[in-house]
Amino acid sequence: MVNHGANLSLIFIGVLQVLITYVPFLNYVFGTRKLAFPHFALPAFTWLVTVFLYDELRKIFVRTGIIVNADGHTKLKGWVARNTMY
Repeated sequence: MVNHGANLSLIFIGVLQVLITYVPFLNYVFGTRKLAFPHFALPAFTWLVTVFLYDELRKIFVRTGIIVNADGHTKLKGWVARNTMY
């Protein structure tokens, strides 16, 4: 959780969702309506947890697939490290 940009973006998306859903003026602008809290929070929280777990697991697989040789060259071992390392 040291990637402050990713942490800030997760918080920003959550706040933006709440504002668009529950602020009356924004309801009029975007053509939305208020939702019961469980209908809003459960799918949003589930999606947040899914995205967080996916990214953390990807980082674990990438870190275990990176090998630095004695001469300083980096070798990517494993499918996840080769195909998702940017």
